[in-house]
Amino acid sequence: MEQRTQFKRLKNYIYDDHPLFVIPNYQRGYKWSVKQKDKSSLEHLLLDLVERFNGYIGNPNSDYDYFLQGVTVTERVINGRKNVVLIDGQQRTTSIYLILWYLSIDNLQKTIEHDSFDLSYDVRECSRLLLSELKKIPSEKIDNLKEGLCSAPSLSRFSEKIKKDMNQDAYYFIEATRQIHNILKDIDKDNFQKFLLDKVSLLYIVVNEDKAVKTFTMMNGNKATMYQEELIKAEMLHAVSSKQTTLTQYMSPEKQLMQIWAQSWESNSLRSKYAREWDKWLYWWNRKDVKDYFNTSKPMGLLLEFYALRRKSLKNLDYKEFKQLLSKGTYEYQAKQIFKDLRDLQKSFEDLFSTPKIYNYLKMSLLCNTGREDMMDILLFFISNKYDISILKDYANWRLVGATHREYCYPESLKEEEKPKEAKAENVLDSLSKNRVYGESDDLAFKQLLRLNVEEYNRLLGGKGQIFDFSIWKTKSLEHIYPKSRVYHVALDKDKNQLFDDDQLLYKMGDGSDITERDLELLKNAHPKTMLDRQLFNGNGSEHCIGNLVLLDVGDNSKFGPKSFEEKKALYFNPDAESEGLSFKSRGLLHSMYAFAKSSWGISEIQQQRDSFIEDFKKTYSIN
Repeated sequence: MEQRTQFKRLKNYIYDDHPLFVIPNYQRGYKWSVKQKDKSSLEHLLLDLVERFNGYIGNPNSDYDYFLQGVTVTERVINGRKNVVLIDGQQRTTSIYLILWYLSIDNLQKTIEHDSFDLSYDVRECSRLLLSELKKIPSEKIDNLKEGLCSAPSLSRFSEKIKKDMNQDAYYFIEATRQIHNILKDIDKDNFQKFLLDKVSLLYIVVNEDKAVKTFTMMNGNKATMYQEELIKAEMLHAVSSKQTTLTQYMSPEKQLMQIWAQSWESNSLRSKYAREWDKWLYWWNRKDVKDYFNTSKPMGLLLEFYALRRKSLKNLDYKEFKQLLSKGTYEYQAKQIFKDLRDLQKSFEDLFSTPKIYNYLKMSLLCNTGREDMMDILLFFISNKYDISILKDYANWRLVGATHREYCYPESLKEEEKPKEAKAENVLDSLSKNRVYGESDDLAFKQLLRLNVEEYNRLLGGKGQIFDFSIWKTKSLEHIYPKSRVYHVALDKDKNQLFDDDQLLYKMGDGSDITERDLELLKNAHPKTMLDRQLFNGNGSEHCIGNLVLLDVGDNSKFGPKSFEEKKALYFNPDAESEGLSFKSRGLLHSMYAFAKSSWGISEIQQQRDSFIEDFKKTYSIN
């Protein structure tokens, strides 16, 4: 059986072909009566249905159709009866079952107008029997519903658990009936039932049975957090196709029928078109690389949240505010306009993500954000300036030295006591120009070494750039190119006096350990070419200055340990490293790689690297 999709009125979904609705064993229990903040999903649905029903009652000839979202099923025939296995739609279908029970017990039973409404929880016997028993208990007995269920012979084995609220499905089924009663107790039941069966539609999607579990897993992985997005999507799909059918008295009945069918076909086509587009956005935001990049776990990522930010009248794009937004103007026009705005915004996000240089500069900026509001400012800046790479580069560089969005974009707004971005760059330069950077200005060093590695990627492919792997940022470390454990200096006390141990002059190694003069001589003899006296720097650098530091993955850092430069270089460029289990993630760090590619590494190379860094920093931040 190939996948097929169609729209169905609720009465056709429930009664046509007398299906048995089956909740398969991989489904969770019924949860729509669980309170989320102030209301449950069921209460949200009921209130929305009542609102639409009230409009329908005021003008029953107008188009007040309601779209209930879609259900995804697989169909099978067992003992001559069609079984509809609910892959996605269990909560909606069960809720409709309970609502129809409340409106009239006849809705669940076989009558001259329709067959029975049968819903079976595959391996939850208590749930299956309870739903079946509801067909014998009219909703007028709702105040004593629990007692009535506990006294049912078929539920005798479960009566104690039901009575003590120890069966989750039973508890939430009964809680659902209370919520339904609270909202519908004053409703015109007959007309509301007619509205529900005749005016509520859903998208009915049939998939192959062998894809059922895979489809369920794919569709329900984020179900707990998708509630607002689902409601908004459903409302949008209804709104974009809510155009009223135009009929005139001059049309023959045949033409009127053709007009109705044509309008229905057009509406269904529009719904399908917009649903497919929305689902494409959903798929994109749920890609692992996209979620990691934007640091979001929301099903629709930052799309709806950012749209709300740009609509100054909105605090959050939740369902309630969204409906108010749709009400400002013609319903259908507003929905299509919002869809267009979302489409344009989605394209902007995809452009940012797919353009290497913008990708790199945006991620550098996002790594420096100070909170949600700042993150949105960064995104707005990049979307607004996505055609000017030079300004995006400049913005990212200034964020790396601690400049805020306001300091960069609105320097005139700064108060007298607030430091401008230029002062922050000079402070960073002062810190990174010192002879000791390692252990004192690590965060500043990390950001500037990241910048240098990213810029190497931006020079690739003829200047078009290549996407940088920012996963290194989570496992970053600073590596001494010349090993700190091979650098020594005379140990001094706080008054700058030399320290002795048993008449032996004490030395300190770059790794902080103490060593006697005798032991130092032994080390020099063991490593005659790699022991380095810090004094030889003549105050222009040290093993801990920026000239001797590179950005590495922490795993690679530990593989180097106290090895000499030559040993590190051999390990770094070992062509057989992969087969020997010594893969180096840091090989993708081009600036780091160039340092290890040097033929030798000593004092002059460290000082040259330090001077080169300072010169580049001054040029980048226009410091004289």
